[in-house]
Amino acid sequence: MPVDVIKYEFSKIKEILNKEDSEDSFDFATKASNNEKQEKLEKELDKYLRRQDDKEQSVLGIDIYKYSKYDYEKQKLIPFIFSLLRNEAEQNFLRCEPFLKDYYSENQLEQEMIHTGDGGFFIFRNPLDAVIFSLFFNIYLHLFNSFHFYPLLRKYVGPITVRYTITYDQLYKIDSYFYGPAIIKNARIISKDMLNRFLIDNRTYEWFLLNTRGIENLPIIRLKELNHLFSIEKEDEESFLLGDTEKDPGIRYVFCQKLEKINVKDDDLEIYNLTIQSVLTCYSDKDSDNSIRITSTAGNMNCNGI
Repeated sequence: MPVDVIKYEFSKIKEILNKEDSEDSFDFATKASNNEKQEKLEKELDKYLRRQDDKEQSVLGIDIYKYSKYDYEKQKLIPFIFSLLRNEAEQNFLRCEPFLKDYYSENQLEQEMIHTGDGGFFIFRNPLDAVIFSLFFNIYLHLFNSFHFYPLLRKYVGPITVRYTITYDQLYKIDSYFYGPAIIKNARIISKDMLNRFLIDNRTYEWFLLNTRGIENLPIIRLKELNHLFSIEKEDEESFLLGDTEKDPGIRYVFCQKLEKINVKDDDLEIYNLTIQSVLTCYSDKDSDNSIRITSTAGNMNCNGI
């Protein structure tokens, strides 16, 4: 199921422009705008690109820290390793959290991901889904760093460190490409973090206050208590990370610290720092009886500015 956002078309915008505007202004004569035409054009553009219709989505940014500091040969492997981790995380995202299959199809996250070379931006319908995916990604990152997932590759490349950021804001598409404040804010926040943390913006924090009485309550919440987030009630389904299964506690604790307000490119941003620990059993695709239980911590409690 594709991400549910408003999609605009480049050809339609150009069609609106061509009614009143012109691109053939290749001379020295001043092209002063006609007030009547200007007003008509702006009304047409505003009507088509109406902001109130743009939907809010959650963006998860994952960035491999100091990618450029790796040796040149190892730099070539970083996007490959990121893809390995992303693929495992996405498979478990849907396998261990079956309620999400109503909203995400196989390989959807990869297909709609915005690649950055040393990471990327993932689009989710809400911040809870973004947190769940980030924890699965972090589990496989932990397995890689602890020599349990491609150990020879791990020895050659060395440990991988990542930083996470979740933002929640408006998002839209022009043709096949995502744009909007959710992505802009995410990129600005993650680029400012030099301490490899798990950061969220104020709107993500408020979303959890509204829907879960605060993100710190994730360790005690069960899936059936979140029916207001789903189009179909989830009475008979279980969530591994929300602790519905007896085998694993899922999310064990969440620490949330408010950081100082920062100003990035004239935008004031309120930022929160997360530390989330989870326990989960991971299974091999080749052998369902082959499993490993992992405790993984995403983020850290360093709150020394940003």
